[in-house]
Amino acid sequence: MTSILALTVITLAAVATVVFVGILKPVSATAYALFALWLLLPAIVIAASTLTARRRGRPVPAGEWLLGAAVAAGGALMLADILFWHRDAQGGIAVLMVPLLQLPAWFALRWVLRRRAPTAGQGQARG
Repeated sequence: MTSILALTVITLAAVATVVFVGILKPVSATAYALFALWLLLPAIVIAASTLTARRRGRPVPAGEWLLGAAVAAGGALMLADILFWHRDAQGGIAVLMVPLLQLPAWFALRWVLRRRAPTAGQGQARG
């Protein structure tokens, strides 16, 4: 259930990202495709890595799914903030920086989540 919710949020964030690229009005179809691909890169990496781990038989904890959804949604909210709420002359540079913030945040938070999660056999009383 958590995976379905997370994938839904990631998909909605990706759709919003593509809509935001359209609002930016790129000068050509190639520019549109490159901007969209660049801004969708974190969502693609997050979804692909969690789905690949699941297909390989490794359990993906619910926290990791929710973390991926939160990072993807956070990126869409950052784009909305740049485009609508806090418009600025440097907004174009800020838009390009969003994936450079999302991916390291996701890798770092996932690493912390995995370090804090107890592995099988830990936390049980021995005796």
